[in-house]
Amino acid sequence: MTAIMGVDIAKEQADICLLIDGTSIQYQTILNDKRGLNKLDRWLTKQRAQGAHVCLEATGIYDDLLADTLHRRGYRISVVNSARTKGYAQSQLRRNKTDKLDAALIADFCRTQAPDIWTPTDPERQAMRALVRHLDDLKQVYQRVKNRIEAQRSSPHVLKQLKQQKRFFEGQMAQTEQRIREHVKRSTDLKRQRDLLTTLYMPAVVAKNHNAILKAFAARLEARGLAPKQCAHRRLRF
Repeated sequence: MTAIMGVDIAKEQADICLLIDGTSIQYQTILNDKRGLNKLDRWLTKQRAQGAHVCLEATGIYDDLLADTLHRRGYRISVVNSARTKGYAQSQLRRNKTDKLDAALIADFCRTQAPDIWTPTDPERQAMRALVRHLDDLKQVYQRVKNRIEAQRSSPHVLKQLKQQKRFFEGQMAQTEQRIREHVKRSTDLKRQRDLLTTLYMPAVVAKNHNAILKAFAARLEARGLAPKQCAHRRLRF
């Protein structure tokens, strides 16, 4: 018996489509938490689908718990770029879009395309990813607070509290950046990657300062809102 499961995952829940031998179709919806995953495991056992090939789209955050948990329980996992499933849907002329239909599409994609099996990142990299994501979130909130400070004209009380929030997030960002530096120092592999990126980054910075074409290219990128390091990475590919 061949069991393939497509998962359309979101923050709060996951919609499941289970294919048995490519013909029998079963649907299930679970909460995207530990209780929901235990429910899913019991349901798959009842369907005799233990060890199914499970396919889901990479969301960056919401897929982590499901992928890690099912991988530990012996399921084969594929985490694919949503652009691939979107392209597959277009090739199949599928235009209707609901969570249930998306799960069915992902299951059919897995059945016909046989995507590579995913393996989880090591705990060291997972911790680094969590720190970097947290720092990105802090920066976004910090920028919103700064924008509100610049726009605030009517209430001194609101302005005072916004400035307090600004200082708070500055402290949080500084602490998180320090944790990232410490984490890299403790990891030989991460330190090696950092040194490699630095080696690549510095020639791009020098090229910007001494090459008129690259300087103009960098100015266009910066005008589009790209950060300096993003601009440097683009210049490396120029």
